[in-house]
Amino acid sequence: MLRIHLLQYSSKLGDVEFNLDRLIKAMDALCVGDGADLVVTPELYLPGYMSKDLFFQIAEPIGGRLLRGS
Repeated sequence: MLRIHLLQYSSKLGDVEFNLDRLIKAMDALCVGDGADLVVTPELYLPGYMSKDLFFQIAEPIGGRLLRGS
């Protein structure tokens, strides 16, 4: 059986690093020990909602940390 966890948190607008760190901590605390196979977050959790023009400033470059997974 597939175990799916849904995480719903408010994002800090434009602060991808903060939001990613918070997400990883929540996953470690709530999902890993519970055997989650898939963790689902809101579609704009990392950059935050209402980012508008901030997307150009916070865009991840090709080969950036988020894309490498480290």
